[in-house]
Amino acid sequence: MQIPLYLTVFLSASLAAEPVPGAWEHFSSASNAGAWSVNDFRTGKVSAAQWLSAETGFVAKAMNGAPGVPCGIWFFTGSEAGEGAMVGDFHQAKIRGIRLRYFVSAEELGEMDCAIYALGPAGSTFYYSGSVLGSGLSPGGAWRTAEFGFNTDWYYVQDGGFQSTPVTAQMLATVSEIGFRFLPKAGITTATSAGIDDVVLVPTVEAPQVLAGSSAGNFTLGFTPRPGTACTILKSQTGDLTNWQAVTGQESIAGSSAHLFQTPRSGPKAFYRVEAAEYLTPVVTP
Repeated sequence: MQIPLYLTVFLSASLAAEPVPGAWEHFSSASNAGAWSVNDFRTGKVSAAQWLSAETGFVAKAMNGAPGVPCGIWFFTGSEAGEGAMVGDFHQAKIRGIRLRYFVSAEELGEMDCAIYALGPAGSTFYYSGSVLGSGLSPGGAWRTAEFGFNTDWYYVQDGGFQSTPVTAQMLATVSEIGFRFLPKAGITTATSAGIDDVVLVPTVEAPQVLAGSSAGNFTLGFTPRPGTACTILKSQTGDLTNWQAVTGQESIAGSSAHLFQTPRSGPKAFYRVEAAEYLTPVVTP
């Protein structure tokens, strides 16, 4: 951890009752982008995030380097995004991390990380992921992907230095802000920039409880998809359990409603199983 602390607290008015597992902020509108803000370390000012278009969608801000002047930017949001879809009780929602795409030049980036504001071992404060270093990226300016999992140590500032801590259930239950910090490399004096897009609250993918049965001459499979997952019913008619095919019309089943699949017992025999995969829900900010 090398990023110094520029501690300014920008908290939302309230927590979401339920963050959305698989919430996907892809900045599809100016309203979505407007729910995010940018803290400019050089000026100390906070401004609305810049929205480019529905096609590109991402937000960007210059990181102006100047000798001896702290510089960098911090994108952040709270309950404003998606009416609270991106914050709240991550523990109950089984959110296992935060993923995003970001645009930087490897030659310009010093490091970047993810930050959450939560109640943890150091009290209510910011907790930071490990850093992504520009020196470890492929050369040039490009869109890249990073995922910050909650199964590794995060960090908080104490007595001017970073202290590590496991991510606790209490921390995850009290997330009121998420954000991403970017710092240019030391010595960069030209205007540089960073962009973010496709911010995802990564869900825990779990298979649903499946109930097999029969009714009125049909073989039945019943289940309810778990939050943040989509289910597909697969079958194998050959007995080769390494060769499965999706049942037509039974792909990517998501939502909180119970699902019932039926097929005549008099038809061809087959093995069936239910496969679960990550399911993303676009964030909509009015």
